[in-house]
Amino acid sequence: MLTARLPACLAAPAAIATAGLLALAVTGCSGTPPPAGHAVATVSRARCAVQSHDLVAAARPSGYTEFVTPGQTALPVQSQAGHPLSFAARYVCGRFEGLISNLALTGVYRRQNNARARHFGYALGRWPLVPLTGPIVAQQAHRVLEMYEGIYQFTSPSSAAAFLRAESGGSQSGVVAGLARRLAPHRLPVHPAGAAGTVVTERLLGPQSSTGEHAIYLGLRINDFAVTLSFQGGQALTWHDVTTYWDTARSQLTAIDHRR
Repeated sequence: MLTARLPACLAAPAAIATAGLLALAVTGCSGTPPPAGHAVATVSRARCAVQSHDLVAAARPSGYTEFVTPGQTALPVQSQAGHPLSFAARYVCGRFEGLISNLALTGVYRRQNNARARHFGYALGRWPLVPLTGPIVAQQAHRVLEMYEGIYQFTSPSSAAAFLRAESGGSQSGVVAGLARRLAPHRLPVHPAGAAGTVVTERLLGPQSSTGEHAIYLGLRINDFAVTLSFQGGQALTWHDVTTYWDTARSQLTAIDHRR
């Protein structure tokens, strides 16, 4: 059995200490990072090989601001008391980051987001509430509005694969019924070790397709590393819309498995 850390729905990232992976929060509220801190204890003293420049933000994609910084992180899923997860004991370290479109930070979209925050009783802060909703989702139908990436190192490829199976299954279960559907397979030109078991899903992050962000989620294994990516954006988001950002992420990942 596993439990996932549940995010506070609609809360701003800077104000929350709980997590739902990259995003794909088990409750359907996306965009909150795993808690920062030391990695959980492992059965190995393996050297941590995950570095900040492995993450997509290191490429400084134009038009986005890093609003969840890539500090050391615990796993976004954890064992339930009395039901230990084998891969959790083999976790070495990880990093998680989030980027948001500059469109959401100022102007009319930010004013609309602030109004929404007040409506739900949240104090205004530096960052908008996420996942984004409303006119920005409808009017920026094919734009990626948020990006989240996690890289998690384990002591074996099988543990990395087990984590991806657990995380993907957990996040799927919380998506609004009937709105998550598996996409047709895509060619993912990564290191051959990452090809097997790659997960690609499309999800709706809200109760209405016209106002809730759409997300394309990828989970892939590269040797001992599990990588999760969530591209979240407009109501008509497609694989074509995220390809440029996937290519950027892929280029950042090419060297991580040679560092061990």
